[in-house]
Amino acid sequence: MKGGAKESGGLRYAATFNEKILGVGCDVDVAVDLVSGEALVIASMRRILSSEPAFRISREDLASLSSCVKTAKERAGILDNKVEGSSDHQLNCACGGATLIVSKPAGKPARFALNVGLFHREGGLEELSAKELDEAVAKLDALTARVASKK
Repeated sequence: MKGGAKESGGLRYAATFNEKILGVGCDVDVAVDLVSGEALVIASMRRILSSEPAFRISREDLASLSSCVKTAKERAGILDNKVEGSSDHQLNCACGGATLIVSKPAGKPARFALNVGLFHREGGLEELSAKELDEAVAKLDALTARVASKK
């Protein structure tokens, strides 16, 4: 397993898959503890012409980021008025190196920027969706189930 695996603990069964996650070629490492059944899943985005990954993120961090996207859509109204005395404000979330920032310039609609390694989206808040993140988490869960079925 390439990086991210816990060094101590029980015996694990591990498998690596070549998958597209968020439209980017990734090595997905899945390790399942043979006793507890706990799984560790890491997606490593590949760079062209390099053996080193451009970015790594866990399944848990992707799920957390998806939750932040949903909450940001629900709570974006908080950006309508700044805190008294502040010069600027935003909603932001950082999960395993991935980031979401939502801002609302005075007199303009709210905007977002979402970055997960080589995956990048930005635009008006109405375009923000957790769909691609949820699909990525579902794909990682399906791979985990395949590996766990071997134990």
